[in-house]
Amino acid sequence: MDTLLILPKNEAEQTAVKAFCQALKVAYEEEPEAENYNPEFVAKVKRSEEDFKAGRVHKINLDEIWK
Repeated sequence: MDTLLILPKNEAEQTAVKAFCQALKVAYEEEPEAENYNPEFVAKVKRSEEDFKAGRVHKINLDEIWK
């Protein structure tokens, strides 16, 4: 049997797909999105988000990038 990968675009679609599978008694597994990525990469992204929220950023004007 083949495996189907369903990619809902939003929470409403995800809820509808789950309800559909449950109604038809079709088994499904949920995998958190972050698990699709290397854990080291995810940690770096989270650190970057924390730095941004804390104001530890350097803003560069696009005109200055090519100088």
